[in-house]
Amino acid sequence: PEFPALDAVSIGFLSFSEEEVHAELSSLDINKGLGPDGIPPALLKLCSRSLMAPLTTIFNTSLASGVFPSVWRASYVTPIYKSGRRERIEHYRGVCTISSIPKVLEKLVVKQ
Repeated sequence: PEFPALDAVSIGFLSFSEEEVHAELSSLDINKGLGPDGIPPALLKLCSRSLMAPLTTIFNTSLASGVFPSVWRASYVTPIYKSGRRERIEHYRGVCTISSIPKVLEKLVVKQ
């Protein structure tokens, strides 16, 4: 079966309030590392009151249109050694690190 391209899919039935976005920003773990966007979670948490309105607009517009900033799709993949011979790739697993802003959006979507 053919599936529509991700950019063509609208999930506009979802929408978030500024309070919901603020709550997720406030709950960010400041000890987590940076994602590809280079924005520390501590900064987003500290500025959550100032960021809640513009991020709410961006999130709701993105969900309604089905278009997401390409930087939100970027991630760092770090190979983590499990066990066995270190020179064998199958003895590693990948850990994916994404930026904090798309993490906030993901948490909001999951809660809906």
